[in-house]
Amino acid sequence: MVEPSYFLACPIFHDAGFEGKLSGVPEDEEGLDIEFLHSSLQETENEVKKTGGEDVPLLKGGAGYAKLYKHLIYLVPTFSNPSAKTLSLQRREELVRLARQFDALVVTDDVYDVLRWPEDPNAPVSRLGKPPPRIVDVDATLDGGPVDEWGNTVSNGSFSKIIAPGCRVGWAEGTAAFAKQLSQVGSTRSGGAPSHLVPTFVHEMLVNGTLDKHITETLVPVYRARYYVLMDAIREYLVPLGFELSVGKPYEASLKTTTKVNGTNSINSTNGVHQNGTSSPIREAGGFFTYLLLPAGVPSASDLATKALDKYELKFAFGDMFQVAGDVKSAERAAKGYGRGIRLCWAWHTEEDIKEGIRRLAMISQEAKSGKA
Repeated sequence: MVEPSYFLACPIFHDAGFEGKLSGVPEDEEGLDIEFLHSSLQETENEVKKTGGEDVPLLKGGAGYAKLYKHLIYLVPTFSNPSAKTLSLQRREELVRLARQFDALVVTDDVYDVLRWPEDPNAPVSRLGKPPPRIVDVDATLDGGPVDEWGNTVSNGSFSKIIAPGCRVGWAEGTAAFAKQLSQVGSTRSGGAPSHLVPTFVHEMLVNGTLDKHITETLVPVYRARYYVLMDAIREYLVPLGFELSVGKPYEASLKTTTKVNGTNSINSTNGVHQNGTSSPIREAGGFFTYLLLPAGVPSASDLATKALDKYELKFAFGDMFQVAGDVKSAERAAKGYGRGIRLCWAWHTEEDIKEGIRRLAMISQEAKSGKA
């Protein structure tokens, strides 16, 4: 599990039988730490061999499961929830190769990819290149494509982020064999969705172009404006108090500079993943969230959140919520890093409420630093 992790992901995996089996993999400035992940996977493999365990499935089996993976890796590669980090292009390729090496399935939540705009408020959206390739897209092309008919990736998408929160319709994407097998599991064959009516509406939006228009003319402009208000408020009220933005390197820094070959841009990748970049790609922002580290003198993020709610009716998610449940080392790492952070969201509130919320956050933080809160 990527760490910090979406706080509702762990309960979902627990319900699927993974309780007591989850381990955190920290992020660095480029996203998921691939070296750490490699070491963890190798350590697990070595432990199995050391104890004389057999390399066979223990929890599932039988003719109903045509393919079972040895490991599962979960992350949000682009504008991650909660860290807002975007996995670099090199890391995406390394992750796919690692999954192939250890027979792992990479499960990605790709729900924010199209919600993007320039970090510069004066730059037009047209200056952006293509979104970062999803991990499932990398698996489809890297080093000749998937190692077998199943592949090592599955992408989760959701219309709840690009139509409306109440639109609980999504999709999963993998190889043809993977998708067919997924269609045969019990929950899918018995109905497949909480509502069959809403998907018919989504279908119409896809066919007639309404969805694209909704994203480009409503969502992106609204979220973009709220993002700038939030960033301006952070710089005005929180940075002077010692808060630090912690969202990693911009994805554009992971791209090679493109060169003109016969008048056209060359491939902007190491192994065939095409990027629509320029010689100086502009920095992008997007998604729903940003992540801030607390200044020295503020006791803890959880304590600050409690006091903010009690005194100022201000609510935000705090670092310890994003630990990987059941992993003691995840809690230890949280105490030294992301646990002293808070996640802020611009997707729901008006611009006025966002600025007021940051002003209240600054007030409770000043009080906490002075010991008055």
